[in-house]
Amino acid sequence: MLRDIDYIKIAKDKGVYVVCEMDRDYNIYTQRLNPSNKTLNTYSVAKTFTATAIGICIDQGLVRLDDKFLEVMEIELNDTNDPKWKNVTIEMLLKHQVGFERMTLDIDCDNVLSYGTKDYLEYVLSKPLPKQGIEAVYTDAGFYLLSRVVEKVSGKTLFDFLRPTLMDVMEFSEYAWSTCPLGHTMGATGLYIRCEDMIKLGFLYINDGVYKDKKVISKEWCDLVLTKGYAMSNLGDGWYAKGGMLGQFLAVNKNQKIAVAWMGYSHNVNTQEMLGIK
Repeated sequence: MLRDIDYIKIAKDKGVYVVCEMDRDYNIYTQRLNPSNKTLNTYSVAKTFTATAIGICIDQGLVRLDDKFLEVMEIELNDTNDPKWKNVTIEMLLKHQVGFERMTLDIDCDNVLSYGTKDYLEYVLSKPLPKQGIEAVYTDAGFYLLSRVVEKVSGKTLFDFLRPTLMDVMEFSEYAWSTCPLGHTMGATGLYIRCEDMIKLGFLYINDGVYKDKKVISKEWCDLVLTKGYAMSNLGDGWYAKGGMLGQFLAVNKNQKIAVAWMGYSHNVNTQEMLGIK
């Protein structure tokens, strides 16, 4: 491994399966702490992939941050929809500022049969937006809508859009992504990849969007994701990160130009220790 951190001592008995580090020369160093499948659910780390797809669409001139969601999707409200839906922009979706109640469209925890419909877009649009303009509320619903935006403007599902533009370019080995009952990529969760591939996306954001001399995404978008908090949070000391609900973690350090990722089933890992933050 690159750094003098005893991952086994910190995390082996706390449900972490695998830890990866990646350096500026694209070398990936892997340490397996516990046996597991190689391909695992990233849970909410998937949101960073969805944000990346939005960035690629912006780079291609297909959509803008200030575009209104309803206008992009060509949707007209009916009398039962909250009129505040008219305010919702792409950036509001990225920043969890739509106004949802917490846990909206959380397929990892919900009994999805309780939704009463297979049309998740219709289901989400039926929700009131009581928190709009008050606070950011973290949900999966916004990133499902972003997935639908990518599909609308590109003509491909989010997963099919990212495969040639990201996964293939960055040499991912094995991956799959959950869909809603109507076949649309979930966007917020359900992305199954290897830790060795998940870490590549993180490194992309501190390498100005370039992977092995191939431009994947613009430097401008990389800077926006880190400064605006679009699916990557500032932890301080040069670190930016995104976590998943069961201990998945993707982190990058702009100062050290290093990426670190781990996957597992855990709520008890000391993130500060794992990243070497004093």
